[in-house]
Amino acid sequence: MTQTLEDVVKTEVDSLGYDLVELRRHGTRGRPVLDVRIDRRDGNAVSVDDCTRVSRAVEARLGAHPAIAGGRYVLVVSSPAGDR
Repeated sequence: MTQTLEDVVKTEVDSLGYDLVELRRHGTRGRPVLDVRIDRRDGNAVSVDDCTRVSRAVEARLGAHPAIAGGRYVLVVSSPAGDR
């Protein structure tokens, strides 16, 4: 993953008041998957609305980013609590 891509995601997540816990890029070259894990700074559980808000904001920024070829990608925003 390029540092620029990580910086874009981290900046957007931070500007919305969330912490970026993890960012992973996997999938295929033609259909990359960006897995963004966020946490709330106030200690409350991350809601579906939180994930939707972050997803829409990050998607808007990534749409023009050259690291995501042609805008074809799957963006997954979730909480690390989903793994527990």
